[in-house]
Amino acid sequence: MAKRYEKNPNPQKPMTNVSTCRLRIGQRNFELACYPSKVLDFRQGVETDLDEVLQIERVFSNVQRGEVWGKDDLRSVFPDMSVKKVCEDILLKGQLQHSSLERSAGASRNLQTVLSLLHAKTVDPRTNRPHPLPALEEAVKKTGYDVGRREKKPKVMFLEIVQRIRDLGILPLERAKMLVKITAPDFDGGRMPEGAERKAGGADFGPDAHLFLMEPSLYREVDRLCKEMKWGVAVEKAAVLEEGEKDWD
Repeated sequence: MAKRYEKNPNPQKPMTNVSTCRLRIGQRNFELACYPSKVLDFRQGVETDLDEVLQIERVFSNVQRGEVWGKDDLRSVFPDMSVKKVCEDILLKGQLQHSSLERSAGASRNLQTVLSLLHAKTVDPRTNRPHPLPALEEAVKKTGYDVGRREKKPKVMFLEIVQRIRDLGILPLERAKMLVKITAPDFDGGRMPEGAERKAGGADFGPDAHLFLMEPSLYREVDRLCKEMKWGVAVEKAAVLEEGEKDWD
């Protein structure tokens, strides 16, 4: 039987602003009181300190009622594992449970982050300028994409939403091109991938500097080429928009 705490065993950390991570084995639930953003960090290896992830290092049968599994109960399901190891196992395999209020707040934060990324890193190809924020927000809604998902970072959502907007033809949308500088006295432009557009550099960059405008998706290939050829490479501008870019026309 699960034991019940008569009072919060850690009064310095009241059970607020937490979620439940639940692993169901057979007919039994094994739950942890945790901070949802920290669970994602733990799963990605960013956070390793359980004190930062868990409200308290206890395995509950029901977090809301404060019912805790005893050591014998845990050993029968998780043999040869310490409570710490059991907690780590639940964090990695369990399912995060969120309240409707938490989901709503998380979705709102993610939406604002995604909209900021869309405005900063995409353009209308007809004008090479960003779409207005209201138009971008309407486009995101039309995709039907769930921005309340906790298992994905906003940057991943941004990339998936861009693809969905383009696939559905909701808005004319392209990733803003980036301006990359390659420094090499023995530069061979013929080695550059198709789609990298050469731009005039100007005296400020020096005779060995070569500027290219390219899709962000090309940068990894260019970076590999520069390492192979022992050329210097640097991103001069992550997103080149029409406004303020007359020097590169």
